[in-house]
Amino acid sequence: MLRALSGLSGFICTRIEANHDMDVTDATVFLRIYVLITFSTKLQKPTIDRFIEGGLHECLAAICRDVDCPPVRVGGHRDHVHVLCRFSGRITADKLVLELKKRSANWIKAKGGIYDWFYWQDGYLFTTVSAPEVKDLADYIDNQKQYHENMSFTEECIGMISEYGTAPDESELQ
Repeated sequence: MLRALSGLSGFICTRIEANHDMDVTDATVFLRIYVLITFSTKLQKPTIDRFIEGGLHECLAAICRDVDCPPVRVGGHRDHVHVLCRFSGRITADKLVLELKKRSANWIKAKGGIYDWFYWQDGYLFTTVSAPEVKDLADYIDNQKQYHENMSFTEECIGMISEYGTAPDESELQ
């Protein structure tokens, strides 16, 4: 028997097989949920420079792979990052973000010098993305430098949060 729960954000499909010998039900879950995670540097300081940008993005992608959340696209700008990945359900949203922030901050601090005091902001955006939106969002992430010529990170966050139906409180973006 196959049951499916679907929505705009992805699908969850559960296959249930009855085990007649033990009268126990085995369930196999197949998840295809895409998520966008966005967070900024402490106080939105432009500390992600050209010397660490590429390595940081690869570090974040590697962390996603390590926790079984395959990366689709990682990018950002001088004061923030975007991580678009497939959410596996083997880790909680909070734990995924904690791993991304902790391990990438340690990677940056290991560079020494001006990076010794690097920190991420406490908050983050974590939202599901529908499968048809994945390509457009990946393109958006690839073109962050262009978008931020005329838009701040705060303005970008307000737009992203509003697009998903929630009006942000300005204090949440500080």
